[in-house]
Amino acid sequence: MPKHIERRLLFVSITRNRVLVLLSLKAGLRAGEIANLTWPMVLDPGGDIAAVIEVRNHAAKKKSGRLIAMHPDLAAALATWADATTPILLAVGAFLIQFMVQGAWGVIPVHLNELSPDEARGTFPGFVYQLGNLLASANATI
Repeated sequence: MPKHIERRLLFVSITRNRVLVLLSLKAGLRAGEIANLTWPMVLDPGGDIAAVIEVRNHAAKKKSGRLIAMHPDLAAALATWADATTPILLAVGAFLIQFMVQGAWGVIPVHLNELSPDEARGTFPGFVYQLGNLLASANATI
């Protein structure tokens, strides 16, 4: 595997994101094709990861489906992701993701409270949050 791809994959640690990157890099799928990909397109009749990806007409650009050879790295990543579909593993994964997000972003309002003047301490974090939403809303129209 080329070094530049290895470096990119080091940053993609979450299995789902790794699968998305590999679908693009190793299978050459476009974003629209990845979005329309379903499990029957990558599984064989026995339910195992197939040797080819069957991009069906409705998912392909210009409605022209095709078969793409399954790269071993992509097959391994898909198998890892497919194994995590039990409700318990999905719940654990969702909990850990939310826990990490809250750990990273949950301290921001506390820090804003510490920075705010005493007179505005109760309203400052909410005001700054809403101001950020207002500024970000312009991005949706760009």
